[in-house]
Formats: sequence, structure tokens, C-alpha cells
Amino acid sequence: MPVIRVDEEVMNELRLRAISLKLVFESPNATLRVILGLDSATDPHPAEERKGRKMLSYVRRAKDRYDNKLTDREGFVTEVWNGILASAANGGRNQRVVEKSSKAFLALSEENGRSPVSPRAISLRAGIDQTASLLWPWLDWNAGVIRLEKNNSGGRHYTISGDDFDLLRKVILRPGDKG
Repeated sequence: MPVIRVDEEVMNELRLRAISLKLVFESPNATLRVILGLDSATDPHPAEERKGRKMLSYVRRAKDRYDNKLTDREGFVTEVWNGILASAANGGRNQRVVEKSSKAFLALSEENGRSPVSPRAISLRAGIDQTASLLWPWLDWNAGVIRLEKNNSGGRHYTISGDDFDLLRKVILRPGDKG
């Protein structure tokens, strides 16, 4: 196994990342694997679960860069969107389905005065069978861009957080797209 030498500043940053990722008792190699979005060589979890964790790791790295003021909010939203598309393409999901559901969500949100939108309405507008799993990287416990809430009847709905609507629109819609 190769050996690398790092200075004290890099090692301290690695320790801080290990703490923030709740990897305090893991090896530096294991921490670097998570930071870099690599699968663990001894990971007992199914491949689909590893793909989800890899996407989540990517989103958390993007959020960490935003939180540490290494990028602005638009850069963060763009980075997460590009990661979602890459994950969809590499994870066996149809990239077009992800794009369609995201555009449908934006359009419905705008048409309804940015009020909450149900997963069923998004699926119907996009013409797909399932939407919820396609939006999870954006959710508030991950990226903080989209909130999943329960309505009075116990159903779920999505809302776009604060000023992120305009950023999502700018990042997701290409010139000439209507949503």
C-alpha cells in the first residue's frame, strides 16, 4: 500500500472532516474514501445503497464548500444539480427522467404561487411513475434546497426553500425551456 505524507494543516483538516462526517474512529484512508466519494473496499452494503451514499457524500461535500464560503449559493445549487445528473446517469436511472421531474416540480411550484406540490402531481406532470426518490438529494436534511413536509391530511408535499427557486430555475432550465 502506498504511503503519502501530509503537512500538519492538511492532517488537521482531515481530522475536522472526520469529525463533521462522524468518522472519528475511522482510519484516515476511510475518511478520505468518504470525502472523495469512493466505495469502501470492504463495504458490506448492496451496490444501490452505496450509490445513494456516494451521491449523499457528494451533496455533503458541496454543502461543506458552501458553508465554508468556498462557493456562492448559485455555485452550490449548480454543483448539486450536476451531481444529481451524474448520479442518475451512472446509477442506471434515466437522466431524462430526473430532468423531467425537476422541471415539472419547478413549473407546478411557479403556477401555484410557489406553494407546496405533491409528489403525485409532479409525477403526473412529468409523465413518470415515481418522483420522490429523484428529489431526495435536494431535501433539507441533505442540501437544504427542497423541503418535504406533511400536509393536514397526512400526505407529503415538496416546497422550494427561500430564494432557491430562482437559482433552481436558472440552473435547471436551459434558455428557451418553459419548465
